[in-house]
Amino acid sequence: MSKRCVIGDIHGEVTQLILCLDKCKFDFYNDTLISLGDVVDRGVSSYECIELLLKCKNFIGVRGNHDDCWFQYLKTGEQDVLWNQGGKETYFSYYNNDVSPEVHFKFFADQVPFVIDEDNSTIYNCAFLISSPSSVFLSKHGCFLSVNASNVIVSNCNLIPALIPASSK
Repeated sequence: MSKRCVIGDIHGEVTQLILCLDKCKFDFYNDTLISLGDVVDRGVSSYECIELLLKCKNFIGVRGNHDDCWFQYLKTGEQDVLWNQGGKETYFSYYNNDVSPEVHFKFFADQVPFVIDEDNSTIYNCAFLISSPSSVFLSKHGCFLSVNASNVIVSNCNLIPALIPASSK
């Protein structure tokens, strides 16, 4: 029986990605993998992470803010504020593999702003949601939001509840 796996904030850490996929016994041919975004930046293996994700037969990529910054760089060559927060590491992951970053242009172009799956759950990258106080707080802290009938919040970071202002709960 196939399953859906949701993963977020890979941030160029291919070893952690492999460990995560192994832990959930991910089947590259039958299971569906939904990435909540931020595949690149910070870690030294962004290129390798994308190569691994491209091996998934059923892959859905939601665009994260770090992915968006890298995609803008691919389109324009301009570096933004996140360049010093992982953009250089992403660039060097391609350089060290003797590959042009443009090889993954389609990967980033195909990322979507949200996913509505067969259970009618909607999965967003919170960095692009700014309609409520809680989503503003979550977006400022690099988290992701999954909204369904029971309003489940799925975070991609170690969010300490004590740090969330009462007005954002």
